[in-house]
Amino acid sequence: MEKIAARSIGWEDLSDDLRCAHEYWKSLTAERIAPSWTSFDLSQCPSRLLPTTIVLDVINGGGGYQFRFFGSGLVQAHGREMTGYLVTELPHKGLGDFLRKRFNAVAASKTFDFGEVGFEDQNGFHGLQRSGRWPLSDDGERVSGIVSVIDMEISRREMEEVVGGHDSASD
Repeated sequence: MEKIAARSIGWEDLSDDLRCAHEYWKSLTAERIAPSWTSFDLSQCPSRLLPTTIVLDVINGGGGYQFRFFGSGLVQAHGREMTGYLVTELPHKGLGDFLRKRFNAVAASKTFDFGEVGFEDQNGFHGLQRSGRWPLSDDGERVSGIVSVIDMEISRREMEEVVGGHDSASD
């Protein structure tokens, strides 16, 4: 039986585009815990990842998260625009709960987080997407926002391995 699973990953597991996004975030940090939203320019992130990027406002010091920007690829995947909505209002409640926990970790630690989501079955973990989450800080001390970039690109070989035993359709 398959189940959705998530795990933390390290620098070596990131795509070049996620590494580029991280280096950009890091270049803006200086003596602060994180760059401000006004200094963070989404156009400096790899354009391939913009449709799967979100920016959140942190509400009540981490009690909630509101979407400030919800990429067009995510609108398509979720079937609705989520800009202005809370993470807990995502159509898939389980996903909203999972994301809230990940965002809580970033807000509490005041640092970035890398992860991979996929599914587990009797053959192990099969990754489907990798992501990075980076804090933003308007005052240089508290986390006031989070940028989350999702990289859904996996190689054809990985896709065939993941889908291989799960799709009985033929060409």
